[in-house]
Amino acid sequence: GGQRQRVSLARAMVRRPKIYLLDEPIAHLDAKLKVSARTTLKRLSDKLGITIIYVTHDYKEALALSDRILILREGMIEQIGTPEEVYLYPSSDFVARLIGDPPISLIDGEVIKKDGEVFFKVEDEFSIQIAEALVGLWESVAWEEDGRRMIRVGIRPMYVQVSKEKLSGNSFQLPVYAVEHKADSSTVSFELKDTFLIARTKQRVNWHMSEEVWIDFDQEHLHFFKKTVDVSKR
Repeated sequence: GGQRQRVSLARAMVRRPKIYLLDEPIAHLDAKLKVSARTTLKRLSDKLGITIIYVTHDYKEALALSDRILILREGMIEQIGTPEEVYLYPSSDFVARLIGDPPISLIDGEVIKKDGEVFFKVEDEFSIQIAEALVGLWESVAWEEDGRRMIRVGIRPMYVQVSKEKLSGNSFQLPVYAVEHKADSSTVSFELKDTFLIARTKQRVNWHMSEEVWIDFDQEHLHFFKKTVDVSKR
């Protein structure tokens, strides 16, 4: 299958139409060949100045090859932008969840105003103060639920700081659910009532299941979304 796909792709590329439409052209290649094929396609596109409409379900291919990405959801355009814009400034929880590994954490919680300050409270699990500069960002996406004002917060794993020591006055503690290791980093998961909070460390950590650690959010990288996708644990 992979050999036939490479031959078909080569035949298509020797023609010189104004626009190429490639529908998942390397989907059945193994991981090593995919990297090589992506590199070749990108080089040809840049060298020949050709336009390629590239259809894929693999966000890594989209980020690697595209100058602009169009994301469809049930036949409707969800977002159009550069790879950087789509990754850093997703227009919805659907787009945010679609791109990234480990995936973004999407957490629903209550907004509480007290003594002129705003807090984000997730059941009895944790509560953090939201920076005043962010208030205007969440107000437009909040919803009412059982008399409470709710919002959905998104944060990517690299912006979730974790430590055995308290990090700030806004830090909170949770028990470790699981730790997955890579050569020079770890992915740490924390179980919440309805979903998981995921952190990616800059170096390997040797923490154990149920061990309590301190957590802090880099609030410059918080996202606020309307709730349009199900993030419950199933």
